[in-house]
Amino acid sequence: MPHPVAQTLERSIRGRKVANSGKLTIGAHPKLETPNAGGLTTWAAAFLNVIACHGFGLLINRPSWESVGSGPNPQFLITYPVAVGSLALIFAACLRQPRFVRDGMLLLLVGLLPLVSAIWAPVYLGTIREAAGFTSAYFCAVATAAYFSPSGIIQVALKGGIIAVVGSLVMVLFFPDLGTGDASIDVAYEGSWRGIFGQKNELGTSMGISLLLFVMVGQGQLRFRIMRPILILAAALELVLSRSASAAIITYSILLVFGFFPRFLPSRTSVIIRILSLPGLLLALISPVFFNVSDLLSRDATLTGRVPFWAYLWSHLDHPLLLGLGYATGYQYFFWPSVYQLFGPSFPNAHNGFLDLYIGLGLLGLLVFISLIIQALASAARLRRSTNPHLSLLGRIGIMIIVMWIILSLTEATFLVVCTMFSSAILFVSAVIIKAKQEKVPQYRLAGPSLLAPANDLRSPGGGWAIRRDLT
Repeated sequence: MPHPVAQTLERSIRGRKVANSGKLTIGAHPKLETPNAGGLTTWAAAFLNVIACHGFGLLINRPSWESVGSGPNPQFLITYPVAVGSLALIFAACLRQPRFVRDGMLLLLVGLLPLVSAIWAPVYLGTIREAAGFTSAYFCAVATAAYFSPSGIIQVALKGGIIAVVGSLVMVLFFPDLGTGDASIDVAYEGSWRGIFGQKNELGTSMGISLLLFVMVGQGQLRFRIMRPILILAAALELVLSRSASAAIITYSILLVFGFFPRFLPSRTSVIIRILSLPGLLLALISPVFFNVSDLLSRDATLTGRVPFWAYLWSHLDHPLLLGLGYATGYQYFFWPSVYQLFGPSFPNAHNGFLDLYIGLGLLGLLVFISLIIQALASAARLRRSTNPHLSLLGRIGIMIIVMWIILSLTEATFLVVCTMFSSAILFVSAVIIKAKQEKVPQYRLAGPSLLAPANDLRSPGGGWAIRRDLT
């Protein structure tokens, strides 16, 4: 006869729903289901993250630097409501779950830093307006990671990639005037593809992230088996056509490197990458004989003018910046007029994520961001070793996306500037941190007539209780 305490606990748990994981099955092997993982919920979350990141930027036929700190910008009609809604969701979560504040303190701090920097920024209202775009994308990603289970987060990312790949292809094929950049949008590369995005590097980065996602997931993650190879080919094609050298080199380098790690990529994909690595290496060795690689990649020794530009910025940073000069408007106020005169309109930001952090938020903000990245990598590495396949996949994808984020930030502004790389990275950074914290919550089983002991063998990835049925 079951123990009365076991009966009481089992009855209370049987009807209980666990947040972020749908249904809880009681037994030695609990199975977690994502609410509407294959339905409209994940599609809506993916679309909301795309809107929070880009607004209607593809319809605004003017460079982003013209809208910084002055004049109306229709994009903010989207980012303001999303920012307010995301903050409201996070605030409600903080009130209902004090653990979220304690465990996610670093996530909350990073998200609020740009708004706080308006206190000492040279343009108070302009900084708040620019920080609203950051806040909308950041907290929308955090709220998504907190709501969905690991499989649901992967579904949201996948569907965001599908929106980017299919939308960009449709834009270029049927709306060429909007789908192809011109000199007013992409100064260095007239006629380059940009799809639904505002710039060729945005298209390249988005296709790189989508390609990594489509390669990493298995056939069961997509509704139709034929979708995976088609999406992989489409993302690879659009990545090449975007002419974004940084995104292309980093994406294929990550696939090549991680393809040699055991059980990191799907086994069949890993074998294909290893087979193709040899001719790729030979091509890299003999290519200088036939053509100039830098010309092919539209690069030069100065990284398209970045090297002298960075030297100019460092020469004018003659004293340490503890708190920075203010998010976005600090650079625009102190550096943009002279940069425009010397280098033209190609550098509306520092084109280096670490330098952007230092100028905008100072040494303190830089250290906080680095701490968040280190915590995310450690959490992702811990999840990768999980016996739960969804958590393991989330950890592996998280490592690849975060590594891509760090490397791409060496030549692009992807830490503070709201872009596809920023939104995707924050989604996986917050996801691995939150899910790793949930993994550390102790689970319990009945070990005797009145003793509750930790049940590590019955650990439930989504939190809650795991009760054995064979209690007597």
